Amino acid sequence: MPEPNLKRMACPFCATQTTIPDDLRWEKTATAPQPPIRPGKLDPFDSARQATRENTPVPDTFTENTVKILRAAEPVARQAYSTYWRWTALRPLLPGCLIFIAVVCLLACATGAGLVYLLRQG
Repeated sequence: MPEPNLKRMACPFCATQTTIPDDLRWEKTATAPQPPIRPGKLDPFDSARQATRENTPVPDTFTENTVKILRAAEPVARQAYSTYWRWTALRPLLPGCLIFIAVVCLLACATGAGLVYLLRQG
């Protein structure tokens, strides 16, 4: 990028001086003035020190609403915990129950088939 208000510039590939056409020249734009720097050392934690809990009071309604919500959620949490406890207690028994049901069903089917066979013989 050429500097502003230049008539000639060096080619970026071969370093020869080339003339910039009038329609491609550009003038330097005015920049905004920089804000003055405060004297002294800048402390990044200054605003954090000013924002203490004493300076930002918590409204009483927040505490009251929190207590109400927790009291309303307590029965749900208690029921969820007891349901989880039951599930963890019954989970090891589940495969055995399913195997028992499968064996009973197979025995019932075999008995039914045997009865049909024996009744047709007679």
